[in-house]
Amino acid sequence: MITQASAGAKADRLGGAADYVTGLVDRSRKALVDGFLDVPGKVTIFETEKQGQRKAIGIKILAFRTLPVLATQVMTADTTWREIADAHPLLEQVTTLGCYHWDTPDFRAVCDALELDPDAGRPRFRPPYERLAEELLHGAAVRFDEIPGEWHPLGFTTETVLDVLDLMRADLRPNPSLLNRVRQRWSAIDQARLPDGDALTRLIATDELLRIGDEQHQVNDDIGIQHAVVEFLPSRHGAGYSATISGYFGDYDSEGWVAEAYAGLRGIAMEPDPDQLAGSAWLRVVRRRLPEQGVIFIPQEKITDYLETEGLYWIDRWGGTNKWGNTRTPSWSERLIWRFKPPPLLVDRELALRELARRGSTGDVV
Repeated sequence: MITQASAGAKADRLGGAADYVTGLVDRSRKALVDGFLDVPGKVTIFETEKQGQRKAIGIKILAFRTLPVLATQVMTADTTWREIADAHPLLEQVTTLGCYHWDTPDFRAVCDALELDPDAGRPRFRPPYERLAEELLHGAAVRFDEIPGEWHPLGFTTETVLDVLDLMRADLRPNPSLLNRVRQRWSAIDQARLPDGDALTRLIATDELLRIGDEQHQVNDDIGIQHAVVEFLPSRHGAGYSATISGYFGDYDSEGWVAEAYAGLRGIAMEPDPDQLAGSAWLRVVRRRLPEQGVIFIPQEKITDYLETEGLYWIDRWGGTNKWGNTRTPSWSERLIWRFKPPPLLVDRELALRELARRGSTGDVV
C-alpha cells in the first residue's frame, strides 16, 4: 500500500504500488523502482511539480540485518531528493535523524508522521537472548556516530555484532557459518563496549546459539545443507573410507542432525583436527552426535599404532584398501595365525560393547 503526502495538504491514501507506478509518465529506472517496491511493506510517496513535470520520491522501512533503515527511492526521471525535500519539511527530517534503532523516539515519531509502522520488519529474538539482544542492538546503533571506523554500520565490530544478533533471532534459522565467522573474529573486535562481554564470550564459545526450536525449523532461508567429512578407519564395519555427513535437510532435529540418514553409521573414526573443529560448527555437531550411536574416535597421535595392530588385521580381512597406502603388509605368518585367532582387538571390543548397549537402550533385539 502507498500513502501519498502532498505539500500543504493532509495525506490521503492510495491503492497498491503497482497502480501508482503505472500512472507515472516520467518513470525512473524500472529495475530500481521495482526492486524498491518488491520489498514487502507500506510506501510513503512525496510529490511536487517543477516546470510542469511531476516529481516523486518513495520512502519505506527496510531492515538492514537487524537494524531499521528509512530508505528512499526516486520514482520519477530527472528528480533529486533536494527539490522534493524543499517542498516537504517532513522528508528533510528523515535525513537528520542521525543514528537510530527501533525504539529511538525520533525515529518512531517520524514513522508515525509518515504513516509507516515503526516496527515493520523488526526482528524477534529467542526468549533466552531477548534482553541481551536488545542491548546489543541499541548499543550498536548508538555507536555508529560515537566511534567511527569499526563501529560504522559496515564496520568490523558492528558486522560481527550483527552476526551474533542473527544467531539469536526467533524468526531466522541460525546459520552455522555465521558462528564460525564470529568465533574467528571475536578476539579482534572492540569487546570493551559490548554489554555483558563475558557472557557473550562464553555463549559464543559453545554451540548453544545453533540449537533451534520448532519455529526456526520451519523457516525457509539460504543456510543450505551443511557438510563435514569424517575419516573412518578399518574396523569390523569395513576397510576404511571418507564419510561426508550432511545436515539441515529433510527431517532434521534442533542441531540440524538427520537421524534417519545416519542412524546406521558405525565404526572407528579419526579424531578431527582441532583447528577444523574450531572453525566448523557443523563438524562439532557431527563429532558430538556420532559417539551417541556407538562411533569411537581415535586421537590422531594414536592412528599409526592402531593401523599397525588392529587396523592391519581389518585391512587384511576386508581385502586391502588404497586409503591407507602407507600401512605395512602383514607377514605370511601373521595372516596364517589370524585365520585361527585374531590379534588382541581392544578397540573393537569397546566398539562392540557400545553397539550392544545402544541396541539394548533402544529396545532392539540383542
